[in-house]
Amino acid sequence: MTVAEHIRTARISRNLSLRALAAELKVTHTTIHAWETGRAAVPRARLHAVCEALGLSRESLIGPLWDEEQEGRDHEQLARAEERLLARRNRRAA
Repeated sequence: MTVAEHIRTARISRNLSLRALAAELKVTHTTIHAWETGRAAVPRARLHAVCEALGLSRESLIGPLWDEEQEGRDHEQLARAEERLLARRNRRAA
C-alpha cells in the first residue's frame, strides 16, 4: 500500500472529511486530496503531524520508504552541489 493509500484509508476509517483533516493540519483540502491521490508527496516536515492526526506511527505510514541513511546522502549531495555552484560563481566574479 502506498503512502497516499494509507492516508486516505486512515482518514476514512476515522470518519474525517478532507476539510476536517485539512483544518487539523492547517493545510487546504486540495492539499490533502493531492496527498491522497499521489499527485503531491507529504513534506517530511509534516509527516509527524499527519501521523498524529491519523493515529498512525511513522513506520506504518511510510514503512521502508523512510530511509534515514538515504536522507543523509541526499543532504550531502545537495551540500556538494551548492559548493560547486558557489565555486562557479566565484570563478565568474573573479
